[in-house]
This record gives sequence, C-alpha cells and structure tokens, in this order.
Amino acid sequence: MDDQSLLSAIEEPLGHYSGRIDEKGRLKLPVDIEKYLTETMRTAGGTQDLFLTTLDLKKILIYPRMLWKRNIEVLNSETESQEEAADLAFLANEMGGTSEIDSQGRLLVPAKLRRELNMENRPVHLASFNGHIEVMGPEDYEEYRQRSRQKLLEKLAKFKEKGLK
Repeated sequence: MDDQSLLSAIEEPLGHYSGRIDEKGRLKLPVDIEKYLTETMRTAGGTQDLFLTTLDLKKILIYPRMLWKRNIEVLNSETESQEEAADLAFLANEMGGTSEIDSQGRLLVPAKLRRELNMENRPVHLASFNGHIEVMGPEDYEEYRQRSRQKLLEKLAKFKEKGLK
C-alpha cells in the first residue's frame, strides 16, 4: 500500500468512546479502536507496538509506530523553529513510551504520562483524529465538548464554503 492510500485509510473517523484507565495503568480499548489500531499496524507492515505520549499535557496520544515516525520526521526537518520542534520532541520523549495491545485488548499507559495527566484509575474519553487516538479525562472532554458548540453555525458555514458536505 502506498503512503497516500495508507494515510487515507488511517484518517477514517471512528467516533467517541468512553473508557477507563485502571489502577494498574491499563487502558481497555473499545473494540472498534482496537480493531482500527491492529489493522493500521498490519497494513503498514510495521511493528506491533504503539507510541503513547502527549504534546499538550491534556491528552494522551496513541500513535501507530509508523505514524509517530512521520511526526519525528516533521520535527527533525524543521528549519525555522528548531528550538520549538526540539521542545515538542523532548516533551513527547519525556512523557512517552511504547506499548502493545495485550490479549485482552488493553494498553499499558506509561506511568509518568498517566500521572502527569491525572488519568490514573479514572474514566476517560477516546476519539480518533488524524490517524491517532486521543484519550482525555472528563474535564478536558467537557471543555472540548463545550468549545465545539460555540459559534457552531459560523464554523459550519466557513467549512461548507471550503467543500464540507
């Protein structure tokens, strides 16, 4: 599969799901998200591990390895904002780690990441975006939910002009 076909396949929306990170730091993946991640890794022909990190200290981001490598390439190729790119890479590496989906459809979230984002032993919300999975706590989910509804008709009109159906 060429890069464009692969990127198109991984950008399909999956919806929003509720989940929980348990007391041992494991995130039980909803079936649709587990299937999506497994299929993406299989299609890419890459490793079976995922990279979990944050870039905003609000959301856990779950990337198939090959997609995270694309992000590293973007950061490494930055010439105008090298210090900012280095800062993002540092944060991602400091908070991040690899994990595999276990036989029960769970991922172990790196301890530093789940503690920093206050996501230990509590409910979370999951959604797909740009090929990765975003995991957020209830407070951030509600903040995004409220923001998405502000000036909704203006947002809709703007993107309909750009071709949104």
